Amino acid sequence: MKPFIKIVLLPALLLATACNNTYSVNVFFDNVEGLQEKSEVIANGVSVGEVEEMALHKNGVVVTLSINKKHKIPVNSTFKLFEPALMSYKKIEITTGKGDKFLKDGDTVKTVFYKPYQKRFEIEDLVHELVEENKQQNKQK
Repeated sequence: MKPFIKIVLLPALLLATACNNTYSVNVFFDNVEGLQEKSEVIANGVSVGEVEEMALHKNGVVVTLSINKKHKIPVNSTFKLFEPALMSYKKIEITTGKGDKFLKDGDTVKTVFYKPYQKRFEIEDLVHELVEENKQQNKQK
């Protein structure tokens, strides 16, 4: 093999092989507030991929996930958004189902609908209660 071919084509071939270690799964959400491209995808606590892209759809958003091929996700798995810590970016959490049928490249799944504002309002209410309680305690002193 000529040196030029070894130097140019071999790295290109390795790169093409490395880029093909994932498969795509499309997931529909009603709202993806706080989710970003490249956000982590976790299945039962294990990092299995990332958010590849997000696009508006009729009644929500279709999120394309890039899943590492070494991780097989059963077709009856559930997908949801979660926030691992207060004031952090969202991730996608997969709770894997049971069975021997697995998602394939290009498959589409629906999600458990997520209400992004519910948690925010609960936290704001809790903070408001703490502030009011602190005011009451200061008045009693």
